[in-house]
Amino acid sequence: MTTVTGQIFAEYNSFTVQSDPDVFGSDLDAMFAGQSNGICAAVVPGYLYFSMGTHYGPIGVTVEVHEGRPEIDDSWEEIVEVAFAPATVDVRVCSQMYGSSFPPFRLELTDYRLRVAISGMGEAASADFDPDRAVERCLLQFWPAPLGPDVVVKATSVVAVRNHERARAIPPPPPPPTPEELAERRRQKELEEAEQHRRYLMREWGGRLPSDRLLAVGDVARGLVHTDAEVVHALDAAGPALQRTVARWAARRVYDRAGLAEVEWIAPALAALERGEPLPPPFDQPDKAWERLIADPDAPDTTMLGMDGRSGPCHQQAFALPSLRHAADSDPLRAALTATLDACAGYGIDYPELLADLRRTFPQLFT
Repeated sequence: MTTVTGQIFAEYNSFTVQSDPDVFGSDLDAMFAGQSNGICAAVVPGYLYFSMGTHYGPIGVTVEVHEGRPEIDDSWEEIVEVAFAPATVDVRVCSQMYGSSFPPFRLELTDYRLRVAISGMGEAASADFDPDRAVERCLLQFWPAPLGPDVVVKATSVVAVRNHERARAIPPPPPPPTPEELAERRRQKELEEAEQHRRYLMREWGGRLPSDRLLAVGDVARGLVHTDAEVVHALDAAGPALQRTVARWAARRVYDRAGLAEVEWIAPALAALERGEPLPPPFDQPDKAWERLIADPDAPDTTMLGMDGRSGPCHQQAFALPSLRHAADSDPLRAALTATLDACAGYGIDYPELLADLRRTFPQLFT
């Protein structure tokens, strides 16, 4: 047997036993609901709440951990038994507000029976506050046992009897849900989450659900969907050949718009894109293409307002340049979406002109 003895300072007629600092009870009625005793609330798993006679002041507490059921000592005035399943092996006796200096004790992670024996409850309820004198004494006896209902073994004081009567007047908690009810709750939750996700996707993708392919393409598709959702879904529905054609068309259009198509070192790359061949230097290395554009004194150099009509002036050639490389992407859908978005950026505030031309050039996308 393990024995721990000390004092606990009761506050508001109570103290607690806690096996997890993050687990506690707050609703007094809920903690006693369904119990026959009103001294020790054991409804909250891993947590015990004791309703005592001492309003404020010390209580002498002894904790005993037994290997088996101990004999009942009838000299105690109040005796109840409850079930307890610790959440951790380290257990503490605690005051509600001021913590506790009571030594911690250990329990195994198994089910226990707890006998609570108290003397001096009635006297403590009417005693004057004395910080140096513990009128009330409490014995807590734990032993391994299957979980079971609480019982009142002995009640002598008016305070204890009143506590028991108050606890029995509290309506019992609703019965735990059946496995079928739990399964139905999970199903309903999954349906609600699926519906919320569907509505989110509808908002994010212009009122239509995206395909798995669009979701896989990721941010570039999201970027274009806020510009023209119909174009995004039309390109998604098109086959690879048409997607590739649109990608090359978009790159060519924005290069024409930005005056890049006829630049001597750029024209071969556009021709290679049209033939479906690997892009020649410097377009085989993105950074090199940027460097060449910046270093070329003969390259066009024009500005425009951005797509929002407020940002700018923007360097048109810088916005247009990535479309060629993106149009050569190995994924036809990503190539079409990215090159079209780049082309819109290269048109700037006039991007609706490009999208209107796209609809005229590829009516099969929208039928």
